[in-house]
Amino acid sequence: MFFPSSLATAFLKFMPVPLVQAVTDLALLHIKNKHPSLFSNLKALPKSQILIELSDFPFFMLFSFGNKADASIDILDPLDSMGYTTKIKGSLETLLLMLEGKTDGDEEFFSRSIQIFGNTSSIVSFRNVLDREAISLYDDIVAPLGAFAPFVISALNIADSSFSKLSPMFVSSWNDLRKSK
Repeated sequence: MFFPSSLATAFLKFMPVPLVQAVTDLALLHIKNKHPSLFSNLKALPKSQILIELSDFPFFMLFSFGNKADASIDILDPLDSMGYTTKIKGSLETLLLMLEGKTDGDEEFFSRSIQIFGNTSSIVSFRNVLDREAISLYDDIVAPLGAFAPFVISALNIADSSFSKLSPMFVSSWNDLRKSK
């Protein structure tokens, strides 16, 4: 199942950082429960902090793992983005496709869809751990909805499809509104 990135991008762009942090914490908790071996393997790696700069968001994410510590994701203002070992920059859609193994990270890197700065060994280690795990972020996040999950998935797919068609018009109007202020 494909994650509705157009819809997620639209909503997350306008959410306050504390709410984005709460949603991220909840999603990470569900993923940790669904993939305990993934997080156990991440604990075994050397300490790493990967700054994720989503090109289509006004904030950054700091993904910390390794050195026997629990993995965490902190939502940061771009001005507070110090203290990372590696930085990866790309769109939400590209990074989610890579996370789920639906696109090749090397291909995305060489096509310049993503950029990597700093200690690339932490990205390679993270990718090697991910490659051992079958992840469907979309399914993992909607799984707690139980019997309602198929209905929610259908509604999200319809909304995402509709929004991706309207998105260029919406973004253009939003940018015009922001410029007029």
